[in-house]
Amino acid sequence: MMLLKISLTQREKALLLLFFVATAFYWFFKTGYHQIEDYFLKKTELEQKRISLSLLQGIHDKKSGIEAAAELELKKLPDDDRIADYIIDIGGRAAAEGVRLVLIKAGEVSEDEVKILPVEITVEGDKESLIKFLKHIENYERICQIEKINMDYMERLGLWKLTVTVDLFYFPMREGVR
Repeated sequence: MMLLKISLTQREKALLLLFFVATAFYWFFKTGYHQIEDYFLKKTELEQKRISLSLLQGIHDKKSGIEAAAELELKKLPDDDRIADYIIDIGGRAAAEGVRLVLIKAGEVSEDEVKILPVEITVEGDKESLIKFLKHIENYERICQIEKINMDYMERLGLWKLTVTVDLFYFPMREGVR
């Protein structure tokens, strides 16, 4: 076998070296790039699973905390003695928001174990104050549910009138239980 003796210029040697380097990079990416990409995808997936696992372990470890939170939520159900506090608080909140309390009317109490007392509240004022008052009712510290909202503009007075029906939940106290 005879080797060809070809003399190359400096530029041709550089181009030949560049060709071999480019070919090596091509084969590296063709064979290794997908493996690297799969590695990073699996690493991300594993990290997400570790986060999920640590959250689940945290929930399991804080089981007593969850039970305490559930007990706290039950305390948000006022007993018979605390119903009047709701009405007093609504009146105070109306004054604080700068709206005029027109009417608070309680409806018929349900016969369920957890009682539901529908309360109709009517207030008058400017639109922004009524919206702030409504947000207070929505975020009230006791468990309640807004059932109906009616907002009308009273043109002759230049005021808005808000009528909202709120279901207030409470747990009646039994004798000997405190």
